[in-house]
Amino acid sequence: LWAAGLRYHAGIYYLTSTARYVYTSEFRLFPRSFYVWTKDIFSGVWSDPVYFDALGYDADLFWDVNGDVYLTWCGINNAIDKIYGIYQNKIDLATGNSLTPAEKIFSGTLPEDSSARPEGPHIYHINGTYYLLIAEG
Repeated sequence: LWAAGLRYHAGIYYLTSTARYVYTSEFRLFPRSFYVWTKDIFSGVWSDPVYFDALGYDADLFWDVNGDVYLTWCGINNAIDKIYGIYQNKIDLATGNSLTPAEKIFSGTLPEDSSARPEGPHIYHINGTYYLLIAEG
């Protein structure tokens, strides 16, 4: 598993992560991200995974002030160029399905080529301003 992230919203803990190898014929080519949830992180009892339909890794959940839920992740532009970036879309939290098309929201600060890796995105809303925190290398 890659890049676990923990969020707390409305009394529930959400743990996101990415499974690098999914052993089914339809999802073997690219990492698959998911979340599990619990009301008590110390109980050891977590939900079954809810997989996102967006392909990428380092997924993170964000709840906007209006209640919309967004998925933010690191993905590639296509299978040929493989230029990485930070993508985001609105999702249905219950199913993990996309409600809006994925949009590239940040290319990183390094040259935009296949060697740059903006990763690990987290969105924060603090005092009316949105912040994107990433790792890059």
